[in-house]
Amino acid sequence: MVLTAIPRPTNRMLTVLALVLVAFLLPVAPVSAHETVTATNPEDGQNLSTAPEAIEISFSDTPLSMGSKIQITDSSGTNWAKGDVEIDGDAAVQPIKAGAPAGEYTVTWRVVSSDSHPIDGD
Repeated sequence: MVLTAIPRPTNRMLTVLALVLVAFLLPVAPVSAHETVTATNPEDGQNLSTAPEAIEISFSDTPLSMGSKIQITDSSGTNWAKGDVEIDGDAAVQPIKAGAPAGEYTVTWRVVSSDSHPIDGD
């Protein structure tokens, strides 16, 4: 009869194996680095007696100016945004053309967050 010894794992090997398994099985927390809207001026749904000179959208961090776009459209689909979006600190500011008529407007925006990912909303 021939006996063959099967090597037994050492405590060190078992510890390393356990750590590797734990590392793969631990849930990974999602990364959420994109900015979020913290305020708007005027506020959503606010009624104004006159049209503002600009729309301002504030974010949780400073967005990048490249690729930023804000549209201010009336019920007929006319865009009343004037010029380019200006980044002022943590806010994206869009001037409004003079002569905007009374009525309801939809503001649609797209900016590039500080981590270079586009974010948008209305």
